[in-house]
Amino acid sequence: MIEWVRQRLHWPEHSTARSLPLDHQQAGDIVSLCAGKLSDHQIMEQNVANYLAHMRSLGDELPAEALRDKRSLDRAVGAGMTGWSNQPDSLEKLRWRSKLDREIHSPYADFEVGQRLRECLSDLRSVLPEFSSLPHQLYLVGGPLGEREGRFGGNSDLDVVMKIDSENLARARALIRSLEKSERKHTFELHVTTGQQFSVVTDYYGSAVLLDEQRLDSQVETVVREGLSRHGLQVDEHWRAHRTEWNEPTTLSASTRFPREAVTSLKA
Repeated sequence: MIEWVRQRLHWPEHSTARSLPLDHQQAGDIVSLCAGKLSDHQIMEQNVANYLAHMRSLGDELPAEALRDKRSLDRAVGAGMTGWSNQPDSLEKLRWRSKLDREIHSPYADFEVGQRLRECLSDLRSVLPEFSSLPHQLYLVGGPLGEREGRFGGNSDLDVVMKIDSENLARARALIRSLEKSERKHTFELHVTTGQQFSVVTDYYGSAVLLDEQRLDSQVETVVREGLSRHGLQVDEHWRAHRTEWNEPTTLSASTRFPREAVTSLKA
């Protein structure tokens, strides 16, 4: 089945399935099983390759028979999401398995990534006026940052950190609680923290980009595009993606747990 699919994929002329990095080869097989024509799902392929690379770095690999057909893939991914302990390594394995499971059950084309990003930004902008009376700085963190993963897809949320002064923390927490009571489903996660705790939060994420709220949309879109380009994908204004090179994804070690005691979060 997979060989039949590969023969019909539009691989770049300079590359063949045999010469692809392992994670990209397997990701191409998975996307083909779940979404069809790979050329329309280049960003999804990049994200799936990223998840597979992280899984492999943790000693968690899919068996060869998982790529036989969609049912085998579903079974293999689902089977690996049970029986985990509360240890950091085990939770990290579950994290990447869960992301892979989400993608294979909700595949997306490249143009849908642009739609999702616009949705996230619109949602984020809708709550920022609530914090306008609190002096703050807003930072983008997480997957989209190119020096790390350059990862954002059709099922992704935006992670942002709001840094405020300690004297305003109680007011910020009250605002978060009021927004939570609205029972509205958000497409971002807003983590409020103080300047004293900011370094602890950014240590977990690895890096952060200071955002200008006056040009939020264009700035975040540029960050996402640049992140993808650093991993071999050029994305045009219509969110059509073109592969220019194949590299093994960057893997990150989970050296620390998420510092929940340092933040008050409005969850996605």
